[in-house]
Amino acid sequence: MWFSEKISVVMPTYNTPIPILREATESVLNQSFRDFEFIIVDDGSTNGADSYLRSLKDERVKIIWNPKNLGIAKSLNIGLRAAEGKYIARMDADDVSLPKRFEKQYAHMEKTPQTVLCGTNALAFDAKTGAEDKLLWKDTRGDMESFRIRSLFNMPGPGHPTWFIRHETLKERNLWYDENWHCVEDCWFLTQISQFGDVRILEEILLKYRISNLQISSRRKFFPDDKNIRKKLLAESFGELTEEELETHANCSPMDAKISPEALSLYRKLIAVNKTKKIFNPAKFEAVIYRRLAILICNSWTSEMTKKQKVLSLFDNLPVWVALKKTAGILKLKEKICRCVQKNKRRKIND
Repeated sequence: MWFSEKISVVMPTYNTPIPILREATESVLNQSFRDFEFIIVDDGSTNGADSYLRSLKDERVKIIWNPKNLGIAKSLNIGLRAAEGKYIARMDADDVSLPKRFEKQYAHMEKTPQTVLCGTNALAFDAKTGAEDKLLWKDTRGDMESFRIRSLFNMPGPGHPTWFIRHETLKERNLWYDENWHCVEDCWFLTQISQFGDVRILEEILLKYRISNLQISSRRKFFPDDKNIRKKLLAESFGELTEEELETHANCSPMDAKISPEALSLYRKLIAVNKTKKIFNPAKFEAVIYRRLAILICNSWTSEMTKKQKVLSLFDNLPVWVALKKTAGILKLKEKICRCVQKNKRRKIND
């Protein structure tokens, strides 16, 4: 398959404040890797961004003007249809790509033909304070089957604005963003493309990710499609499940979800079904499920509980061998989860 460009950078924008849009745009144009086309899809902006975009004189820039606001999924598909590059690099209009991002991702994809999508680690920064902290997109934690199992619960990464996609795979498999999903179009796309090759995350920090109230993603848990996609993925993997079971699974997916009798019953059932039907490798599936159950149990601990009571709650709800293994590092895991939850709460309050 022949492509006229090495990379097509696809960046949708809608009413992004011009200073922020300029920072994102310049971070792309100033990449050390120069051989790319830069497709900017303006999704019906009304804030005067068109004046800035029309002022861009770089011949690599190609601007598509949506006649009205169509939403991010449709805008991304419009950008993909226009792309002529061997690889598709995603970019968000409020983030900053570090200078060697495309160079490093291009090199990785060239030397690993089995990789269909490559992301990077990123550094989050608060739009108001400038404070920075690392994100959790450091690796894909093992093989692709484990990756797909973890996708049943949440998006395991890489973060959407760091994606670097093999265009040939999209063409051959007719893959597009599903325009019916609201705010979780990236989750669905990632589960689909991961069926056809490896998804990898470069350890190096190659993008600065802006945290602000401009982001739909910062409020993702409040959108119903975030739950619906978990239900759909589980239903597609396991077939006949009741609506109550699917709802239980969706409610157990957030980071701060707690254990319940319904959750225990569902995941024990899934383990039994998987052993019989071999939908996933049983050992890998059980490892992910038991880790998830351990997190739910940790989240259910109260300040009044003694350490002994907390440990006993593991043995009450998990197989003995799992409880023994989890006990050693469970308090550390609980502390990590609490820090993440508190950090997300602070961001929502600031937003």
